[in-house]
Amino acid sequence: MQWILAALAVVLYLPSIKLGFTELDDSIFIKEISHYYQSWNNLITSFRRGVFHETQDIYYRPLLLNSFLINYKLSGEDIAGWRWVNIVLHALNVVLVYRLLLQVNAGAKGAAILAAVFAVHPVLVQAVVWIPGRNDSLLGVFVFSYLLLLTRFAQKPTVLNAAGQFLLLLGGFFTKESGVLTPLAGGVLWLLVLRRPIIHRTTWSVGAMGLVAALIWFGLRSQATLASQQMHWAEMMQSFQYRLPVLFHYLGKVFFPVQLNVFPVQEDTSWVPFWITLGLITVLMYLTLKYGQVLWHQLAGGLMIYVIFLIPALLVPLSFNDQDLEHRLYVPLIGILMALAALQPRWVRHRLAAATVLVVLAVLITVNLSRHRYFNDPITFWEKAVADSPSEPYAKMMLASRLDKKDPHRADSLMRLAYRMDSSMKYINYYMGVLLQHRDSVLESEPYFLRELQKSDYSHCYFHLAHVAFEKQDRNQAMEWLQEYLRRNPADGQGNHNLLLLYYEAGDTVKLKQQVKRMRQLGLPVPDVIAKAADS
Repeated sequence: MQWILAALAVVLYLPSIKLGFTELDDSIFIKEISHYYQSWNNLITSFRRGVFHETQDIYYRPLLLNSFLINYKLSGEDIAGWRWVNIVLHALNVVLVYRLLLQVNAGAKGAAILAAVFAVHPVLVQAVVWIPGRNDSLLGVFVFSYLLLLTRFAQKPTVLNAAGQFLLLLGGFFTKESGVLTPLAGGVLWLLVLRRPIIHRTTWSVGAMGLVAALIWFGLRSQATLASQQMHWAEMMQSFQYRLPVLFHYLGKVFFPVQLNVFPVQEDTSWVPFWITLGLITVLMYLTLKYGQVLWHQLAGGLMIYVIFLIPALLVPLSFNDQDLEHRLYVPLIGILMALAALQPRWVRHRLAAATVLVVLAVLITVNLSRHRYFNDPITFWEKAVADSPSEPYAKMMLASRLDKKDPHRADSLMRLAYRMDSSMKYINYYMGVLLQHRDSVLESEPYFLRELQKSDYSHCYFHLAHVAFEKQDRNQAMEWLQEYLRRNPADGQGNHNLLLLYYEAGDTVKLKQQVKRMRQLGLPVPDVIAKAADS
């Protein structure tokens, strides 16, 4: 059965192989930082840096970054190869979910049904077809494997099993920050679902493994070159209070997935799916109590695991982002499935119940397939984001930047609207500056880039400020801006080429030779006339 379920996941997501880039972080990981993937030695370096940038990043996800490095070695910038990895990870998780549910009173039939729901549920589409969604599916491999080993450890504790648990905990920790809560979820599984005593040597050994893994993670993370980001309790609690409805919105999307969104925000998320979900759960509970039994301890444990894995998303400061992206449900969904497995209605053996399950799966598959197209290209993706999240200025900004050449009038209108909605938003001043430069208003773009540098220190601003300085006939300033840009983006072809031309025009032989040497080392083309001048 487990291989049938895995095949179902693979076949369902096969059409996504042909999809392109959304330009929501996927182009960053596949193209913009591809220079990082050139050396296998960086598999170690990943544990000493942020995932997006060596120093200008707060996210510490070395195993995710290493999965990208290996993926690049296998398939280069061909996104199809990256999508294949995402699909395989999802299929593996389907098998793990099936095996885990077998261990928690779901029964063979119940485990198969619930695992099939996990395989095809449209709320997980973003985790599979969006390349950066791998942070959750990769985390799922470690978390689900750990929980599975934990259930077997409860039956027969062995040193080998304990060692496996420890390694899987470390894997989850170093994949995504929310993995740090895996021991807490394991404790809930151990005490409530598996009903093991709290005062017992095996219980203490499980807790000790989690503590040691957390200390190792904390120690390595503290040595990494991450951007310093002070988060005060007051800010985190404010975020928690604001984002708390997300728990209920996500629950509604699980049971009634009709208003899914590629870029959801609270203001544009309807409560209707949740209220319908509440009604469905009420009916399901009534039928179960009347015609079966409820494993209350497991029901409580499953719901707690669901909440535990969503806690990090609730604590993310609003200054970072205010989106409630659906791929974050990938790991927490296991808690909902465990809770459903706690409902033991006898009426599921009826033919009508079997037919209902088939209809539900067919609907989920249909909705799933219909969502793939939104991840086909940047314009389609951001059009959908704008349509479903009209109050989100970031989506308007991203769509405007992609429409700049295709529909400049609409791009101008959208960008200015986004700027009016939130002029302090990260990257908005950068995109306003780019828009002005494309409108031949190069000098007018300067203050926008300078403001963006103060806001986010976005490195691409330096490239465009060099353009401004060039228009002002200030070649020295243009060189300085480009030098700073290349310090942060050393392999950028256009930046290196522009700096090379400036050195050539200035007649600076020393710097010209250095730049030619640097470009040759990077494998970048050097015009013959300049190469001859540098070699003479």
